[in-house]
Amino acid sequence: DRLHAAGVRMVGIAHWFQNDFFVDPAEPQHTNQEPRRLDDLTVLSEKGRALIRRMIEKQMIIDVSHLRRAAFDEVVALNADRTPLVASHSNARALCDVPRNLDDSQILAIAKTGGLIGVCLHQPLLVSDGERRATVVDVVDHIDHLKRVAGVAHVAIGTDFEGGITSPSGLGRFEDLANI
Repeated sequence: DRLHAAGVRMVGIAHWFQNDFFVDPAEPQHTNQEPRRLDDLTVLSEKGRALIRRMIEKQMIIDVSHLRRAAFDEVVALNADRTPLVASHSNARALCDVPRNLDDSQILAIAKTGGLIGVCLHQPLLVSDGERRATVVDVVDHIDHLKRVAGVAHVAIGTDFEGGITSPSGLGRFEDLANI
């Protein structure tokens, strides 16, 4: 409520590790021990479900980047198309089959809410082949795939230029985005 009152309208609800909002169903009690990575079995905790309900009530945009399948599906079901879902920095699994990327049904679920998918410029989310460096062409391929599946109105650039990514050849700085 305080974030909303301060003007915040979009929140990324996960990153790499389980927290009070996400749990492993086999271990539903979150502990302060060694953090565990989100995986395909990670689900929303009761606090997580309450957070999503409150964000929907406040008509906040929910950023689903980093969610894995089970938690993503829970968010979609709780949301029931009431507020936009955004994947601020994710790519198409059809082109790079890694768990962080979105499959076509997830892309459609986001588009159905009026949301956006921001193409991420992080090497491991662009090409599965670790033998070659991603290029501008790989980025454009992800943009084209998202356009074909969701429509142009649901595609954005979500660089992930926070300093810890391996960017594609020719796209290492913000100014390079013109190369796309």
